[in-house]
Amino acid sequence: PQFQTGTVTGRPFRAFVRHGSGTSIEQLRLRAIDPRQVVVRSEATAPCYTITRSVLGTNPAPRASVPNHCGFGVVEAVGPLVKRVQVGDRVVVAGTSQCGQCYQCLHGRPDFCQFTFGGDAFPPIADMSDGTPVYAEAGIGGLADVMVVFEEYCVPVFTDLPGAELTLLGDQLTSGFAAGQSLLHFEPGCDVAVFGAGPVGMGA
Repeated sequence: PQFQTGTVTGRPFRAFVRHGSGTSIEQLRLRAIDPRQVVVRSEATAPCYTITRSVLGTNPAPRASVPNHCGFGVVEAVGPLVKRVQVGDRVVVAGTSQCGQCYQCLHGRPDFCQFTFGGDAFPPIADMSDGTPVYAEAGIGGLADVMVVFEEYCVPVFTDLPGAELTLLGDQLTSGFAAGQSLLHFEPGCDVAVFGAGPVGMGA
């Protein structure tokens, strides 16, 4: 549709949507993107175990959303202010952002980038057939034909490795690496963990 109209607005796509007290595959229509957002055609995604509760839960969802917070694909469209990627780039959509401008990024801790914690502040990306707005979990929503993400989450890659392998870099592999490199450590003979300078009780 963007080739016919010059815009991605209204583009139809399918997504796994959590809404009400259940889930379903829905046909959605893309909303207009933010000037710094990127539309990525999904080629692979590695569901994180942390989404199990939101995907399989039966409690009423506060709003319709596409689960998962990582993925891999090809850039199909970019907002006018996007500088990091261009149409045609293969990109890993990472579970954590790196804006390069916040306090954490400027002080050597991009793994704590403050842009990552946008949470509910991210705008809806699409609409269901009845007009219900649909959000992307963590601003990513990897379980869909396309992801609409801010450029801070996009990492261009220049390799012919398959998407099924590259998508692991977005969350699963980096989670394991982060766990091994964490500031969290256990004091010998003690039932508390120390994060930075202060002890944190671990509980039962």
